Amino acid sequence: LYLFYDESKFVKLVDKLEYLRSYDEMTGLYNRNHFERSSETLGRDYDTFGVIVTDINGLKLFNDYFGHKAGDDLIIRYSDILKSVVASYSDTSLIRMGGDEFTVLLTDIESSEDVKSIIKKIEAKIAEPYQIYGQEIKISCSIGYSVDYRTKKSFQELINKADLAMYEVKNAKN
Repeated sequence: LYLFYDESKFVKLVDKLEYLRSYDEMTGLYNRNHFERSSETLGRDYDTFGVIVTDINGLKLFNDYFGHKAGDDLIIRYSDILKSVVASYSDTSLIRMGGDEFTVLLTDIESSEDVKSIIKKIEAKIAEPYQIYGQEIKISCSIGYSVDYRTKKSFQELINKADLAMYEVKNAKN
């Protein structure tokens, strides 16, 4: 008795699961799972480390008015903006933490001025008018950051500091 079994579907499924283990399917960025697995080693592998935490302001209202498909398109647009801004920098990682929250990890940066320069570029690109359903709208984001210079703070401390800074910016805008 011979049994022929096509493993190609199984292999494709395993490949898809492996991809989803580390990447966000909508944006193609790393996901929170990847971030959690790699964050333990990231902070200690570099002398200088920067973290940017950002989200889109008013996404819930945007979804309520234009629908969730348009909200998904806006999240994809924002991830594309982040990709284009950090493309010229080496050793960066982009993570979609969930919803509309993103984290940019910057390794071996020279100063906090480098991080501020990246933030200005993100803010300039997001401020460009956005067309949806024939309407021109403007959106904004909130951004916080932190930088560690060889003090070897815990990676979680850097994330928490950047996250708090982002919420201070968000609260100041409201």
